[in-house]
Amino acid sequence: MIEKIRHCQTKTEFVGLIKAEEPNAVEEYGGETYVPLYNLGSYVYEFGKYCGNSDEMYKHGDSLFCSDELNEQYADYGAIVVGRSGVKCAIDLYREKVKKLYADLLQEQSSEEWDTRSQLDRLKAHAKDYLAWWEAEPADLDLTHERIVSSLLYEHEYFELVRIYKTFDFDAYSLVFMGW
Repeated sequence: MIEKIRHCQTKTEFVGLIKAEEPNAVEEYGGETYVPLYNLGSYVYEFGKYCGNSDEMYKHGDSLFCSDELNEQYADYGAIVVGRSGVKCAIDLYREKVKKLYADLLQEQSSEEWDTRSQLDRLKAHAKDYLAWWEAEPADLDLTHERIVSSLLYEHEYFELVRIYKTFDFDAYSLVFMGW
């Protein structure tokens, strides 16, 4: 499907392809037919558009679209097709986030200018946040889902990315990173 999408040069061609291949992905918005990219394929993992250091991930993939028109139309998604190296890059980025978080908690003063709390107050807030996640059941126990966690904690996301890195069939499927 990715190769077919990449052959589309215009919005009309793209919408026509999706109407033929995945009609439920097409929506009407403001009197126009539109394809929200999140309607395509299957959800594997969500970073959020501004996950930080995403520029590094863009070095490991190519734009979903080959046409300037479609790249402009869907610029907000930042959609790129990545292989295993893209997922490894994301894993490395999340590992660095976790290391930075804990290194900062060990400092008397936060390296974040906006955070003027004492070390003890920051540690208490961190423990309180983590307790809330555990009280809310961070594991996704739904047997129809492949994901292990439904949590935004960096540590949980790190291990979810490792699961994807080890189990995703890059030979049979394409993986697209995007935000919205």
